[in-house]
Amino acid sequence: MQALVLVGLAALIYAPGLKSPFQYDDHSSIVDNPYIKITSLSFHSLARAAWQDGLQNRPLTNLSFALNYYVTGLSPLGFRLVNLGALLLTAFGIWFFMSRLLGRLGVERARPWLA
Repeated sequence: MQALVLVGLAALIYAPGLKSPFQYDDHSSIVDNPYIKITSLSFHSLARAAWQDGLQNRPLTNLSFALNYYVTGLSPLGFRLVNLGALLLTAFGIWFFMSRLLGRLGVERARPWLA
């Protein structure tokens, strides 16, 4: 239940920006980037999107942009929703990791309902 509350709060906080247009480096990384504009999920197109021309050394980010483009085109909403999902997964991953780490170190949970 607490996880749903946190997801709801994150979505509520993030909601105003969901319909905003691309900003700042989104233009060079997404809109004007021909490498991520894939039309098939072939190994060649995915590898080309990930490693591009060697100037943008962010293969995981580029691959994520390419897959997002493949599904949603240049819809800022699609990119924002994937970003929100990645942020939530990261937050829960850190929460889980820290909970287990502190538990192994013998730290008592001050609020057991958060675990």
